[in-house]
Formats: sequence, structure tokens, C-alpha cells
Amino acid sequence: MSSLPEMPDKDGNFGEYGGQIIPPPLIEIMDQINDAYEEIRNTAAFQDELNDLYANYVGRPSPIYHAKNLSAKLGGAQIYL
Repeated sequence: MSSLPEMPDKDGNFGEYGGQIIPPPLIEIMDQINDAYEEIRNTAAFQDELNDLYANYVGRPSPIYHAKNLSAKLGGAQIYL
């Protein structure tokens, strides 16, 4: 068992000096967003959508692509990365 404190704590602080730097009127809204995220983050639907975004928007996992310049420099062998 680790002797390190759980971070962030229940108030959103990271140790003695770290914390949330948002205007007080937004704290309740950010807490609602956090609660909603915690509720859905492990669901299959959320994970499926996240993986789709990684693959088709962010580019993860990275697609295989033809390294044209490297292929030409190394004698014409068709190199894919």
C-alpha cells in the first residue's frame, strides 16, 4: 500500500498549493462535467466512440503510410511505416 496521498483530494487540490484555477461560478458546472464523465468513462459506448475518434480523427493508432522519399533514397524498395 502506498503512503502517498490520493490526488487530487476531494476538493480538487494537488497537495498544499495545487488546485483548480477556475472562477468560483464555474466550479459547480465543472463538478457536473466531472460527475458525468466519471459516470460514462468506462461504458462500452463511450470507449467505442473514443477509440473511433483516436483512429479516425486523432490518428491513433497511426495508419501505415508509404515512405516515398525514404524508398527512393534507399534504392527504390517500397518502404511502409
